[in-house]
Amino acid sequence: ADETIYKTGLGAGPALMAPGFRVTPVRLRQVVQLANALETSRFADFWTAANTCRDLLATIPGFYESVRGYIAHTLVHTYGRITKRTLADCLKLEGATLEQYLSDKCRTSGWSIVSTPSGEVVGMPKNECNSQSVVKRTQELIRFDQVAPMLKAVTVGF
Repeated sequence: ADETIYKTGLGAGPALMAPGFRVTPVRLRQVVQLANALETSRFADFWTAANTCRDLLATIPGFYESVRGYIAHTLVHTYGRITKRTLADCLKLEGATLEQYLSDKCRTSGWSIVSTPSGEVVGMPKNECNSQSVVKRTQELIRFDQVAPMLKAVTVGF
């Protein structure tokens, strides 16, 4: 069954829909695995899976840039700030490539980098998803004589 090849029209990208492009069931499983990892924000799993099919992904122009854009978008809408190391791991970037990426994002997207005693932290621009206030619950003491009239009204007739 794994030797059978199928012509695909799945929404997996223009390269997979090119005329005459054929994908094996193994390739199809790999693409589904990649999509699932991204959609569930398991970025380390995505990069591990992507490493197993680099030959396929290399045929898709701009694939890695698009994926990093999606990951960055997800992180911006999830966090107000993130450690530089965690961001680097999520984007699978390091060294000069990471620094250039961060420089571009700081210049064009409102990101910022702050040095803290525990390392560098990347500040994300505020949006409706990452700037919601945490609701703090407070305890208020209510005396019994304050609720007694209400309890009497509710329990009358039982």
